[in-house]
Amino acid sequence: MPVSDRHQINWSVGVPDVKVRQAGPGAVDVTFFSITPNLETYRARIDNGPWQDVASDQWHWRLKPGENVLDIRTRNRFGVEGPVVSAVVTHREN
Repeated sequence: MPVSDRHQINWSVGVPDVKVRQAGPGAVDVTFFSITPNLETYRARIDNGPWQDVASDQWHWRLKPGENVLDIRTRNRFGVEGPVVSAVVTHREN
C-alpha cells in the first residue's frame, strides 16, 4: 500500500511511545504504545527505583513535589528488553 508520509511506515521495534496527560492535582495518566513483536509486558521504574512489570498499557502516576522521572521499556516473550524511554515531570505545589 503506497503512503505519502514516510513516518507512517518508519518505526522502531521495541521503542515505546509514551503519552502523559494531567489527571488531577499531583497526578498524571501515562499511556504506552509500542510495535514490539511478541510483546510480553511494559516495564517501569520511578526515580531510578526497581523495575516492575506494568499490568496494561496505562499507568496512573502520583507525583511527589519537584522532579519526577518515569522510565519505560518493553520486554518480549523471549526476555529481550527494548531501550529505555524517560518522561520527566516537574510537580509544583501551590
